Amino acid sequence: MRACAVALAVGCVLLTAGCKNQRSTFYDVSEISVFFEVVTTPEKTVAKATFSVSGGDVFLFLGGRDEILVNEVPLVRQEEESYDYYSAEIPAAEGYTFVFKRRDASYEANVFAPLALEVTEPAPDARLSRAAGFNVSWTGHQNDKVTVEVNGEGIVPFSRAELDTGLCVIGPGAVEAADPAAGELPAVLAVTRSNWSEALPPEMAGQVVARMRAEVPVVSVP
Repeated sequence: MRACAVALAVGCVLLTAGCKNQRSTFYDVSEISVFFEVVTTPEKTVAKATFSVSGGDVFLFLGGRDEILVNEVPLVRQEEESYDYYSAEIPAAEGYTFVFKRRDASYEANVFAPLALEVTEPAPDARLSRAAGFNVSWTGHQNDKVTVEVNGEGIVPFSRAELDTGLCVIGPGAVEAADPAAGELPAVLAVTRSNWSEALPPEMAGQVVARMRAEVPVVSVP
């Protein structure tokens, strides 16, 4: 039975460049890779968990008695076209404990929430020139990096890692419109601070991260 399951998973990779999902109970915990994430915005905190076969592109859904919880809140399966994941809205906290429960054992992964942040510049609904560039500032700072993003309909997605000093300069032409002749475009500017953790059990591979994200609506102008 086990050999058949492994053969099926390998066949999926070779023939279809990766199956949508396989059942988690076909695999030992040492063969499973996880991505655990918590994202906090001013509106809510959402936890997400994704499971896959280590070293491959076969995603897993939790079968049998396998389940995933964050701070004792069960995550619910979300079915997507290419892969499934587990998520739930949870209370914000100083730290988060993911617990992957199986029939014979439980495996914990921990991560602390990063320092909260707020965008102080630009102000909401500010007009940001694509040609001239603009400044971005935010509260707090850590000895790491943040991600600054500008997205919106008609805008080429912009994302850049910046030192977490509380200030950065987005230079002339860095943010672009998909149509060079476009005028004013509504957009959202976001700053995200992330805290990556290595607190995974030795039996399990993967990554754990908690993020703080602040957003402001802006108007991108030529």
